[in-house]
Amino acid sequence: MDIQSLSRPYLESLTSAELFDLADRYGIDIPKDLNRRFIIGELLEEAEAARAESETDMQLSDAPAEEPHELPFSYNETQISVIVRNPVWVYVFWDVREADMKTVRAAAASGNFCIRVMRFINEESAVPQETFDIPVSDTDRDQHIFIKPGLKVLRFDLVVCPAENIQLCSTLAVSRRVVMPAVLPDIDSAARIRSVSPILELSGLPDILTQQYEMYRQSFS
Repeated sequence: MDIQSLSRPYLESLTSAELFDLADRYGIDIPKDLNRRFIIGELLEEAEAARAESETDMQLSDAPAEEPHELPFSYNETQISVIVRNPVWVYVFWDVREADMKTVRAAAASGNFCIRVMRFINEESAVPQETFDIPVSDTDRDQHIFIKPGLKVLRFDLVVCPAENIQLCSTLAVSRRVVMPAVLPDIDSAARIRSVSPILELSGLPDILTQQYEMYRQSFS
């Protein structure tokens, strides 16, 4: 008999020996000198606990599965942020509020929506020493950017320029300034001409090293 189906009338119809056997079957430790009324009480408590656990399991199994929560494409906030990945790569990500999207779409259609990379001599410099633009589309939200090796201070601006006059550019958002660390010895163009053993040369490793550098501007270290 399932413990959940135990009832008081049924238990009271059993002898004390049968009650002890029943308790032992369900793993309930009962002292041999315990009054049969207490034995019945213990068995009924176990039966009630088993029923409650069974009901909880049924409710959980019947509950609809939660739909996975997806992050929104936009948080409706115009901003740009940057994370330094290593001495030659940065990860830039941004968002554009809906009120700015009309201007952004028009600029992107003519290739004038871009990330402007600005290099400063130091963190206090007001005027950049060098700038270059990376065109992006109106649906882009992030970009990995390769930076020439060497210690430098960088800032990344989200810029739109009207098609009729690309000189009249406006800056939508400005990132914080980041200091790029000194280059690691292995991350440079010399890595692609590194000498290898004849066996590795037969395997095509020099070609792989060259391709890795030319495609990602990053060597194996």
